[in-house]
Amino acid sequence: MTTPDLTPELADQRAVRTASSSVMGMTLFVASEAVFFAAFFGVYATSYTNAKTWPPAGMTVPTLLLPSIAVLVLLASGATMARCMTRAHHTDYPRGVVPWLGSTVVGAVVFAALVAVGMIEVDFSAGAGIYQSLFYVIVGLELAHVVGGLVLLLLVLVRAGNGELELRRDPVQSAAIYWYFVVALGVVVYLILYVGVR
Repeated sequence: MTTPDLTPELADQRAVRTASSSVMGMTLFVASEAVFFAAFFGVYATSYTNAKTWPPAGMTVPTLLLPSIAVLVLLASGATMARCMTRAHHTDYPRGVVPWLGSTVVGAVVFAALVAVGMIEVDFSAGAGIYQSLFYVIVGLELAHVVGGLVLLLLVLVRAGNGELELRRDPVQSAAIYWYFVVALGVVVYLILYVGVR
């Protein structure tokens, strides 16, 4: 049995038919969010290179204990999401993803709580200088993205638990794409704003 030559037009048609619009939409959204955060990191890098001392002299740098625990929790939630994606391709889907989605949700809640407490414990205010302002803006936006991811994860968890995703895997895939972005963002924020100032 021979297969016809796959022309570029046929390849395009096949790609369009097999691509999920929600997965493609989430991929484009995450890409735009990455550019958004890159702009803030660019401002941070410019401020860092233009300053004589960084962070500004006399400023207490944020402690590492809570942020370190938070980023470990976030990485663990990324691992549970990876396990969820593995379960999405087994015969017990969608019920098989529920415990892993639930674990990811718990990790998201714990991470958000640790970041919020860590922001309360910071010994400077948002308007005290460029470093302080960027710190609050970047960490605040990161926290907002975690909360947004938490809402998305909860929606997918409820739908998977109700059996509504019996024939569709794209909501789980879309949530995974977004959550992997949040995990990567959390690590970058941790390395730049907490570790990088030491």
